[in-house]
Amino acid sequence: MKRLLSLIVILLLNLEGFAQKESLQAFGPGERLRYLLRYQWASINTDVGDAIFTINQMKDSSGQYYVARVNGKSFKFYDIFFKVRDYYESRFYPEGVVPVYFHRDVLEGKYKMKNHIFFLKDNTIKASYKRREAPFRDTLHKVQTKTYDLLSLIYAIRNESFSAKSYGEISKASFAIDGKLYTIKYTYIGREIKKVSGLGVFNTYKIEVSPASGNVFKGSENIAIWLSADENRVPLQIETPIQVGNVMARLTEFSNLKYPLKSKIK
Repeated sequence: MKRLLSLIVILLLNLEGFAQKESLQAFGPGERLRYLLRYQWASINTDVGDAIFTINQMKDSSGQYYVARVNGKSFKFYDIFFKVRDYYESRFYPEGVVPVYFHRDVLEGKYKMKNHIFFLKDNTIKASYKRREAPFRDTLHKVQTKTYDLLSLIYAIRNESFSAKSYGEISKASFAIDGKLYTIKYTYIGREIKKVSGLGVFNTYKIEVSPASGNVFKGSENIAIWLSADENRVPLQIETPIQVGNVMARLTEFSNLKYPLKSKIK
């Protein structure tokens, strides 16, 4: 059950090369999404926490920008076994989903991590991070291709037109976190009818993400993601094995979607 919110955020990653303008975006200010996190192992099959995604609009001298936030926690009963209190924040300009700033403050059991990442105009990424009680460490990265933070990447994927993709098509994405740069790849599997417990049955786009190896994921396993097959392209359900058992995140509540949820069948 390690790093539950970090897991759900990474599960939602994708893609390079977004060039959509704001009028074509799949999301807008005021949107709110709530996911339940379910842990499965042997006879255990229970919801252990939740994560709430929100996005709002603000303005500075450079123009309008979005502030996306995620608050995740384990439920009080499970705090006894593994306490999770996670917070993520990303600021990005809507056109092209250009990240400006990323903050992460996570407590997951004994694991603690804080991030402050600044995306500068000269393709330089300035990052400051600390583990547990250690002092902050600074890193500087010069990147050649567009690099996201976790949240801006999540919103960027939703702008992609999956209806124009070929079955089996593979894409890559880069993101910055914890003072490092990572690249992942994903495969578009195709359209699928998917039942989401408590929410209904949907037409979906299914993708499989190949994550970076680490102590959370089984390196040979893929992450399955189902997105609503409509203009919103909302992540409806995510599933992946971890070292012990499986983790599943499913959408349970939503409000202020930019478009009607036409993908719902019943």
